[in-house]
Amino acid sequence: MMRIICILFIFISSIYAHKLNVFTNFEDNKLYVNSYFANGNACQKCKIRIIKDDKLVIEDKTNTKGEFETTVNYNSFILSVDAGSGHAILKDIQKVIKPKKRYENNQLQKLQEENKNLKLQIKLLEERLSYFEFFKIVFALIVIIGIFTFLKRVKKS
Repeated sequence: MMRIICILFIFISSIYAHKLNVFTNFEDNKLYVNSYFANGNACQKCKIRIIKDDKLVIEDKTNTKGEFETTVNYNSFILSVDAGSGHAILKDIQKVIKPKKRYENNQLQKLQEENKNLKLQIKLLEERLSYFEFFKIVFALIVIIGIFTFLKRVKKS
């Protein structure tokens, strides 16, 4: 029974071994693509295709880091990333137009002050973390000494 469970576990865990993950960012007519497999290896030299209205617009390959970037002058298109052996992803990319926020001087000053306060709080938290790191080390040493003392007493008995 245990053998069957182990075999099933190995089989199930290997199903996603070659899953292709693709992350995209499309800003200011610039498309950034990052592709990698489930185990974290970059999708090197994978075919990239950009299709607009069923026409191939751009065809290229990813670099050795699994990254690709290009300028695209369309608001929507289809991105295809093909790693071969049936590992392919199709994504419908839509450009999102974000309205630019305008701040008044008063609002900008408030945001800058809030930013300064948050930076001070971060520094304080970092100091507290370093303080706890010291106690972790001391506690670990005490535990190790306690274990050796316990083992020494057990060995003498």
